[in-house]
Amino acid sequence: MAEEFEGDLRDATFWGADLRDATFWGVDLRDATFRDVDLTGTVVNQALVVDVTDDALVERLVVNGVDVTEYVDAHDPWASLRRTGLATEPDELRGAWSSLLGAWDDLLVVVRQLPDEVTTARVEDQWSIAETVRHLVFVVDKWCLAPMLGQDYSSIGIPNSGSADVPWPGVDGSAMPDVHTVLSVWRARAALVSEVMAGLTNADLDRAVDVVENGPNPAGECLRGVLGELFWHLRYAHRDLDRLG
Repeated sequence: MAEEFEGDLRDATFWGADLRDATFWGVDLRDATFRDVDLTGTVVNQALVVDVTDDALVERLVVNGVDVTEYVDAHDPWASLRRTGLATEPDELRGAWSSLLGAWDDLLVVVRQLPDEVTTARVEDQWSIAETVRHLVFVVDKWCLAPMLGQDYSSIGIPNSGSADVPWPGVDGSAMPDVHTVLSVWRARAALVSEVMAGLTNADLDRAVDVVENGPNPAGECLRGVLGELFWHLRYAHRDLDRLG
């Protein structure tokens, strides 16, 4: 028998919860935030959808009986990069990594020319562009370089807020590197990931690697996680730099 939940859950956070096949009946979801969620196969009916923002990979979206997928893709400048997270084969992963790395390289060419007050500025208390790149250093260390190559963590990496209290080996939470150091470390890290991608085989993708905090994970899932982080933080970086003018 399915378990039922009633009452006031305002401001609740469901972190890593498995809600597959759940039913939301008469639920008030106004101003709710869904982040890093899998809504495959979700059905919404008898709903009031007003002023809703959906920033997602759209494979097939039917709204009021109308398939709007082609329209969304045609007007989404990020459509091709969104699909990098769907890569499953070695060649697909290599292509996805190359595309995302190229997009980041293009952005960082601009970042190198920006004054420090812009590269360290936060928008609505989100990470600055310098902090974002430091987080990407951490991401590739955690999900690729440490478990797959035995590489030490960079001291300048920034973990996500939910993992900040984990004793990450070698990470210095008090580090305050300048942006040129950050970009130099990122280039070196990215080059190592490129080497991993270059030698990737199908057998590698299924091999379980031990990830600090998350335990054993298939290498393929780890690499797709890296791709997802690169895509979304690229979006956030462009958004915030646009707001900073």
